[in-house]
This record gives sequence, structure tokens and C-alpha cells, in this order.
Amino acid sequence: MYRHHCSTEDLEKTIVLLRDDAARHLGTVLRTTPGKEVLLFDGKGRTRLYTVSTAGKKQIDLTAAGEIRDYLPDSCQIVLYACISKGERMEWLVEKAVELGAARIVPVISDRSVVRLKPEERAAKRDRWTRIVEETAKQCGAVWLPVVEIPVPLRELKLAGLNFVAALKPGAGPIRFDGVPDRIGFITGPEGDFTDDELECLIGRGAIPVTLGPLVLRAETAAIYGLSVLRHLTFA
Repeated sequence: MYRHHCSTEDLEKTIVLLRDDAARHLGTVLRTTPGKEVLLFDGKGRTRLYTVSTAGKKQIDLTAAGEIRDYLPDSCQIVLYACISKGERMEWLVEKAVELGAARIVPVISDRSVVRLKPEERAAKRDRWTRIVEETAKQCGAVWLPVVEIPVPLRELKLAGLNFVAALKPGAGPIRFDGVPDRIGFITGPEGDFTDDELECLIGRGAIPVTLGPLVLRAETAAIYGLSVLRHLTFA
């Protein structure tokens, strides 16, 4: 079944018109015909089933075929704080973070980050990653879309709740906690890892240094490792 992200306002309508790229994709690529089912979701936990009433090259008309369904968010919100990787690697990480159920993605600029975004470039990057979030959600069945924040310098991070930071620091232990909190943050460094000052800054704000095993992982692999473990430990 084709899934399409829409606004909450559209989801509440009994008749929805899809135009432009959405219509072209549904009509030309997927070759939909009247009577086919389409699931609309607003990314805020609400979905509704529609059927195609008319299908043209430039417009698809949908008619509601059911009531709105509401889904609760995960009881534990996982926040990924990831130093920005080069090019497609960051886009790949954003895609996988959606699939692994991250509730929020915070791109981080650190001292050793290869990608150096100017302040005026950060919103555009965020918008690009948000589009990737929406496309990924169509494929993986997510009904809650993670929020992608505007990239922020590491020393301006505002941490809340329980947070872990991937670290090569001697004595760092595995990811462990008692009970399931409402929110957990996982922080990963850039290629070349955090500087000592950055790591101490994060630890000083309450982040717990954790090891990801004996091997040195790529920045994106470290993020996936952490998200996978936290998803396993908090999934209910």
C-alpha cells in the first residue's frame, strides 16, 4: 500500500487532492488506478485510509475510506546527537535513525567536524534532512516523524534527562540503566572523535561515557550501534 505524508489539516478532510510530485509519483511511477488504497499519515501519530477516486497525470483525488487512527508515541523518546558526517553519509544516518525509531535528531558541529556549516546554511541542511525523514517514513511505516533540529555547535548543546556519549575513554562501560526513562540521549563524535575538552564538557553536563566495544567504529556506525542498543533496551 502506498503511504503519503500529509498535513494534519488534510488528514481531517474526506476529500484530499494530491498534486505535483506526489501525483506524478503515484500516477506515473506506481501507476495507481481508481479504487486503489492509499494510507495518509501526518507524522504526529495519526493515519487514515483513503481510496483513489480519480487518477490523472497532474492530480490524484482521494476519498476517505475509514476513520482517523491515533497512535501513541514511544514511552521512551530516543534523541540522537550526531556530529555531522560528510555528504551522503549523514543522509544515510538520518534515514537509519528514522528506521530505528529516533524521536529527535540533533546534528552537531564539533571541533573536528569535517563539514563546517555557516550559520546561514544550517536551516537549508535541516530542511534537506527533514525531506529524507519523510521519504524514509513512507517506506518503513513510521507514523511519528523524528524532529530534525538545526545544526548546533557542540558547546551549545542543551542536554536533558539521561544521556550517553560514545567515548574511547579508558574505563568507559557498556550502555546500562535501571528502569526505562521518558527520554534518553545518545551522543556520537565526528571522524577523529571528540577532543578531550569536548568530551570533558559533555561529561560535565551529565553525559555518561560508554564504550562500543574493542573496535574503532565509523561515526555513522557508532550512532547506529547506540540507537540499536537503546531501541532494544527500551522497546515494549
